[in-house]
Amino acid sequence: MTTKELRNLTGMPQGAFGEYFGIPLRTIQNWEGGQRQCPEYLLRLIEYKLKSEVLI
Repeated sequence: MTTKELRNLTGMPQGAFGEYFGIPLRTIQNWEGGQRQCPEYLLRLIEYKLKSEVLI
C-alpha cells in the first residue's frame, strides 16, 4: 500500500495523518505527489500501527 491509500482508509486529511504519526505535512505531500518515496519499512510500520489501533 501507499501512504495515500493508507491515509484514505483512515479518512484523515494529510495534516491530521502527519500529525498523528509525527511526520511533517510537507513530507506527506511530497510522498503523495511523487516527489519523494516513503521508505518501505515506514509504510509497514504505519500500516501495523493503524491495524493495531483498529483505524483500518
